[in-house]
Amino acid sequence: MDKHLIEKKKFLDYLQIACIARNINRYFLLICISFVIVSKGYSTNHPSSDRQMANSENLRFEQEMLLQQKKQITGSVVDIQGESIIGANIVEVGTTNGTVTDIDGNFSLLVDDDASIRISYIGYLEQVINTGNQTSFNISLIEDTQSLEEVVVVGYGTQRKVNLTGSVAAVSVDEKITSRSLTNVSSGLQGLIPGLQVSQTTSMAGRDGASLMIRGLGTVNNATPLVVVDGMPDVDINRINFADVESISVLKDASSAAVYGSRAANGVILITTRTGKRATKAQINFNASMALERPTRAYEFMSNYPRALTLHQYRAASGTLRDNFIFKDGTIDEWMAMGMIDPLRYPSTDWYDAVFRDGTLQNYTISASGGGEKTNYYISVGMMEKEGIQIHNDYTRYNTRFNLDTELSNAFSVGARFDGNWTEFSFSGYAHGLTNNDTSDSGGGDMQYAISGILPYDPISGRYGGAMAYGEDIQAYNPFAYFNARQPRQTQQQMNGSIYVDWMPFKGFTAHLDYALSYNNYFQKSAHMPTGAAYNFQTGSDLGRHYVAQNANVSDNTTTSYKTQLNGRLNYDVKIGNYHDINAMFVYSEEYWHTRSTNASRNDRLHPT
Repeated sequence: MDKHLIEKKKFLDYLQIACIARNINRYFLLICISFVIVSKGYSTNHPSSDRQMANSENLRFEQEMLLQQKKQITGSVVDIQGESIIGANIVEVGTTNGTVTDIDGNFSLLVDDDASIRISYIGYLEQVINTGNQTSFNISLIEDTQSLEEVVVVGYGTQRKVNLTGSVAAVSVDEKITSRSLTNVSSGLQGLIPGLQVSQTTSMAGRDGASLMIRGLGTVNNATPLVVVDGMPDVDINRINFADVESISVLKDASSAAVYGSRAANGVILITTRTGKRATKAQINFNASMALERPTRAYEFMSNYPRALTLHQYRAASGTLRDNFIFKDGTIDEWMAMGMIDPLRYPSTDWYDAVFRDGTLQNYTISASGGGEKTNYYISVGMMEKEGIQIHNDYTRYNTRFNLDTELSNAFSVGARFDGNWTEFSFSGYAHGLTNNDTSDSGGGDMQYAISGILPYDPISGRYGGAMAYGEDIQAYNPFAYFNARQPRQTQQQMNGSIYVDWMPFKGFTAHLDYALSYNNYFQKSAHMPTGAAYNFQTGSDLGRHYVAQNANVSDNTTTSYKTQLNGRLNYDVKIGNYHDINAMFVYSEEYWHTRSTNASRNDRLHPT
């Protein structure tokens, strides 16, 4: 027998004996560990049944002692008219123990001895009562008259809450709301106003505004409510600085929004900005916030290319001969071995790492407000900068605002409103981020066609990678090439200004006249950089796919528009007795729109590179 064969047989016999010995040692170790766990988990001296019964009796005794320290209280809650209040909250102070009143206004609650209970209901003043030695209570809640006297902004004017007949919800915007790291007002309305549905489907910088619906979907077409800012309708709510907002009112039903006509069919959102207070010293505020954005939940991307090809083999194993597999065993073995030493030619790319990044959000606002005996003012300047989680997705917004009100005499008041904003917006790839919503695109321009066996980019050769594995589709997608070469840029400027005059010749009568101008300028530039053909780094040859063609067009789009609005209003308000208010209003409004657009494009470039 050959000497080498004899030595090889001895080595294999030795290896088999070593494996058997190692397995015996492993099993013996497991038996020892199991014995230790069992010996520590069970004692030879088991507790007797008498001891178990004693422990049970002790536990029952402790529970009875705790119950003896509590008491059952009952009672009823009514208003000042003696009417039962249904659904009033009764909570033991300092705990989460509570209940609500039933249909007759009655309640029952188990509380600690000498506990205090808090009784509250919307529209009524909250009460705190110490139970002491009592077990029965008759509680009368008093209406919150201050809440009823609050003034709510409605269509072309204001009303006290107590006089409202339509469905109106209002919220005052304070520092707790504006201090949050938010990019726009629409997202900040989430959870603030009942009946307002706020849904956000993307966090793409510059296009992360939420969709708003009042009382659900009212039409299969555009169900967006009308937005009115300081009397100017059709204002983009996402271009307002949240720090400038003082209050927001939502007109939900037809009666409250009827004054705006058919545009208010889906409801109205009224936004009032800050104006400062009279007879106060100048107050300067500076707000700054910074936030970090990172995807928290997503599909895991399989960046192991040999494993992905193996899964393809498993899928094809049913009903297909092994010789007819698209991906051969040799391709998988070679990629698995060479990928550890030559990732340029045998990559396993994690595309999430290639096209995602940590997003940042920065918000800065400085404002000054104050006033004299007959004048009040508010001035602010703000900047918001957001870097999206997708590469090359950036959005910057600059805001300024100036509000002034002054009283010329006892009968005349005048004021002015001015605000402007400037935005710079850039993104890569598709208009909606990573997703290609164009169903007619059969070229595989979506993340589902991205395979890990493609090199994103080689900075030395300046080439974008393509499919290299034997049997792979040459139309496989390189997201980095698409997102890095396509970077449209948009610039937009807006200015809104208005002046008004109020005349009050006698008590209760007001004549109001205002004129407003809104100007908008929009510019978009698109110049996709040709990527050249997808490159095979293994063979050093071009593939058939071009992520951006050599003759990709260059285009510019400019849109300029302005709008003027003239409003006149006569209002008479008189109060008869203590409980009767009569209000009559006449409104005249006219608007004029003008829009001009220019588009230019070229397909063949003079300098394609």
